[in-house]
Amino acid sequence: MRIGNHEPIVGPNVFAAAAAQLQSRRTRTLGRRFEIAWPLKGRIECAACGRPMSPHTIRHGNCVYRYYRCRSTAGGRAPCGRQVSAHAIEIAVQQNLWLSGGVHVELNQIRDHVESVVYDYRDEGIKASLIVPEAVRGAAVVSVK
Repeated sequence: MRIGNHEPIVGPNVFAAAAAQLQSRRTRTLGRRFEIAWPLKGRIECAACGRPMSPHTIRHGNCVYRYYRCRSTAGGRAPCGRQVSAHAIEIAVQQNLWLSGGVHVELNQIRDHVESVVYDYRDEGIKASLIVPEAVRGAAVVSVK
């Protein structure tokens, strides 16, 4: 027998019964993951510290709240810790697309029309570099507060 190994404290029948009882208490199925759309993933950064903002979710009961959160510890610098509601900033970018080029896009298609987004928590403003359709050509920079 190896060091640290010992005889089981409970028998296999007791272990199986305890495992079955724990399984019956679960509210979610293990390993079952749902796919969340993150149209600004990899294209949004924090204006305060210049670091990328990454997707983050918080669960409260059956609700899942989505955020883009500043990667506050990258590069060993002091934490920034800022975050913004994913839905709010995606809606703002969607409205910018409409206002700047008359382009109506669904939220799940924003990624195809946005080059980059900079979020500034201090005034809740965003600067988005948009990829406008060929009819308008070029990139427009817009700012919303």
